[in-house]
Amino acid sequence: MLTVLLLLSGLVAAPRIPAVAGAGSLYLSPGVIAPQAIGSTFSVLVKVASFDQFNGWEIQILVDPTVINATSITTDGNIFSVNTTGIVFPLRDCVNGSGTGCCLSACAPLDGPGIADSAVGDTKPASGAGLLFNVTFTVISNRLYSPITIENDAFSNGGGSFVVHTTTSGSYGTAPDFSLSANPSSLGVAASSSATSTITLASLNHFSGEVNLTAILSGSGIATTLSPNQIMLSDGGTASTNLVVQAQANASATSYTITVIANSSSLPPHSLPHTLELTVSVHPEPDFEVYASPALLLTQQASSNSTVITVASENNFTGAVILTVVGPTATRFDKTSLTIQSGGNATSTLTVSTQSSPIPFEDDFFVNATSGSLVHTVEVIAEPPPGDFSISANPATSAVQAGNTEVVSIGVASQDYFVGTVYILGTSKSGLGFSFDPGSMFLNFSQTVFFKLKVTTDTSTTPGNHTVELTVYGQLIGRAGQGIQPSLHTITITLLVSALPQTAAPAPTFLGLQEPIFYGVIGSLAILLAVLGVLEVRRSNRPQSRPILEG
Repeated sequence: MLTVLLLLSGLVAAPRIPAVAGAGSLYLSPGVIAPQAIGSTFSVLVKVASFDQFNGWEIQILVDPTVINATSITTDGNIFSVNTTGIVFPLRDCVNGSGTGCCLSACAPLDGPGIADSAVGDTKPASGAGLLFNVTFTVISNRLYSPITIENDAFSNGGGSFVVHTTTSGSYGTAPDFSLSANPSSLGVAASSSATSTITLASLNHFSGEVNLTAILSGSGIATTLSPNQIMLSDGGTASTNLVVQAQANASATSYTITVIANSSSLPPHSLPHTLELTVSVHPEPDFEVYASPALLLTQQASSNSTVITVASENNFTGAVILTVVGPTATRFDKTSLTIQSGGNATSTLTVSTQSSPIPFEDDFFVNATSGSLVHTVEVIAEPPPGDFSISANPATSAVQAGNTEVVSIGVASQDYFVGTVYILGTSKSGLGFSFDPGSMFLNFSQTVFFKLKVTTDTSTTPGNHTVELTVYGQLIGRAGQGIQPSLHTITITLLVSALPQTAAPAPTFLGLQEPIFYGVIGSLAILLAVLGVLEVRRSNRPQSRPILEG
């Protein structure tokens, strides 16, 4: 018996021992009491449900004694009284600091005005659900609210630990309160600019009093100001303050959370501060971009070309944009002022002229787009097209007699400042022979070089049109010295081959001599023989002379 008494007296006078696991519920019934006339009385039951085993309790019930006040406590019919085998020990029955076992000085928690304190123990533990005690209150004033709060509650499990549990307090009337709202609750703000949301407070359940407001940021990059940060709220009234959000120039383009906290000493005791969250999305400052299409104008010297200048809204930019251009030669816009709508764009055509230049050039034009303090520039470059060359033939068509040779001059002229080596080659499906002199040449800009094409035929070449396909290709040296895609051009040379003139067949020959000469020789020989025959006859018929002999 002494052990039990010491344990139970420790419950009401010693520091709390760590609790063990449990899931019980301690609550008031009813939880909310409707306001009543002054002098009226009502009772509140203190109960448990789903409780683990316990053998003693101590509980304080706190109210506002200027509104309602406890007049008595009774433990009749409590959960221990149903145990016929245990012995119940009333340890504390104290109302407003008066009664049995009141703790007024050398213990904790202390008893006093507005506090009903009950402590009971039993030699036989109880569990489950049931009544602990009943408190009777009297209405003191016509004020409409007082909390009925369970505090300093503890349950011994008989083993040196306390039973863990949840606690639900109640109230007399409905607590005065206020609501908190924001309009808008989501803000969009550009870097280096600000936005404002109106924070509105509204009295609930006859709340009146001063409310203090603060704002807490979720990150850096923006600053907040509440103006004012203290609001006097009247019973049934509303009041507002402005939350100004200033995004710094270096604020990240992201979302921030601002928590507005409202608190008041006029709220019931133990009330939590009211909070309200706002979302702030930071985006870059309204701006525009300007670009040229195309930005590179391939234009021959002393010529003109045009590009389209586009100004496009960024981050909801709206306004007028003025176009100007700085360049080495004449320029012209078809529109110098553009009106840009949020999310839209507008265009103007810029025509530029290029300089007259015997050498490669680059003309730089700087287009400035201005709107207030915003200035953006885009560069337009005019330069010659990639260097190239042209080819020509003199003559491109010629006639030649079979067996003869034809020479054609092939001219290669630099265009658009072509500089590089050009090579010539050819093909013929007619079997013509051809050659080049030389096979390659270096071509500088503003220069024309000539190749000699020599086409040969023989007497067996078929009369008619014959062609030679010529290809001239060159590796352009880039203007920075690097090689780029080679240029290639072709030309066709046409050769009209004619046959040799027709000649008579040679006369027959005798002994290698043509017929007239042969018969002339024969005739001459016949005459000669006839003459010789006559002479021989005459000689034969002449008288022979005899010599004269003397003697």
